[in-house]
Amino acid sequence: MKKVLLPLMGCLVAMATYGQQNYVPGTVAIPQQDDSLRGFIDFKNWTSSPGEIHFKSTQNGTVTKYTPDQISGFTMQSNGEIIYVSKHLLLDVTPYIVSTTQRVTQPETELMDSTVFIQQLVVGDYNLYTYTDKYQRVHFMYGVPGQEIQELKYIKTLVPAPEGSKLYEKREYQEQLSTLFKDDSKIARQARNVEYRDDKLIALFVAYHQKQHPDEKVAVKQNKKNPVYWGIVAGPSFNSFKMKNGEDYNRHGDYSSSVGPVAGLFLDIPFGGATRKFSLYNELIFKSYSTDAKMDMSRLLEGDVTTFKLNYVQINIMAQYIYPRGLVRPFVHIGVGNALLINEKKNDYYDASRDEHSDAVSDIRKLEQSLVGGVGVKVSRFQLEVRGATTTGWMPTAMVSMPVNSLQIIAGVRL
Repeated sequence: MKKVLLPLMGCLVAMATYGQQNYVPGTVAIPQQDDSLRGFIDFKNWTSSPGEIHFKSTQNGTVTKYTPDQISGFTMQSNGEIIYVSKHLLLDVTPYIVSTTQRVTQPETELMDSTVFIQQLVVGDYNLYTYTDKYQRVHFMYGVPGQEIQELKYIKTLVPAPEGSKLYEKREYQEQLSTLFKDDSKIARQARNVEYRDDKLIALFVAYHQKQHPDEKVAVKQNKKNPVYWGIVAGPSFNSFKMKNGEDYNRHGDYSSSVGPVAGLFLDIPFGGATRKFSLYNELIFKSYSTDAKMDMSRLLEGDVTTFKLNYVQINIMAQYIYPRGLVRPFVHIGVGNALLINEKKNDYYDASRDEHSDAVSDIRKLEQSLVGGVGVKVSRFQLEVRGATTTGWMPTAMVSMPVNSLQIIAGVRL
């Protein structure tokens, strides 16, 4: 067991440490110096708005941490320009319940009164901003030069009712925007029905600015919507092997269980929506099996031993549901896997009566299919999952099958 876990843990820690850093070109605005520092900012593709940033003046320079109280904002170049500014906000960050997986109660109101980094989406007569709080709740705000930032208020929650919980929405932001754009009747009418989504709000703000200044090009900043995440996974797999049917087959026996490694990469592709509850979760992993059995079903085979040691590369395609609120977020995986045999380290039958070795299976199956499912939790960029899998195994005929049942404990880190 230790021979499997210790190398995997060491590899995971080393790769995670390296993968945590993603320095991209950027600038930091220092109010006291009335200037900007050029260098590199560690862009972690945040799912919540960052509470601090790491800055280096050169790739090999010393890291300096900046909080929203220390700088007036920062800019990064990563597939376009990404701008954050420091603003003092008073926000309702109450973790409203939007899923029936939780008991529906009225949460206590929680307010955030602090200076934070908010992302700038549109620069125009009215600037549009967004902020994602610690509960993964997305907020939008607008600002006028020289005035306080105003939150576009929206509440969506489940409320208790005698006949069961029901969805309640308060779209105060629509009235706010209708009033804000009242000097353009067409834009004001659109504002009364606009959805609380970044693309819809960006389009509305851009349309207003272009109507007011048809010869100007409004500055729309990148909002990395529905990002694709990737990372590494590794852990032990506790495998059991049981031959079914084929009692007369000369390889039939009581095969031993074993522990093998699972390690590889994942690619998480979220579907639409600000909370990104559902996604397509894919993995490319390496795994190995090791088992043996004494052929004691007949006196004629007494002392004979069959041994298998096989290495596979597997692709898992799974649907993922993740509860979108909170610091610790549970998730569920379910899907299928397809594995390719890449190395027959051992496919051996030992005939004790002749003291001879031969292939245990002459035409071993190269492709393996599996059903995969698991539950786990995510905290920031880290995840831990308990997963079960059952496979078709490697026996070449349906008349004789030896499925593999696995219990896996998989740790992962998003890079």
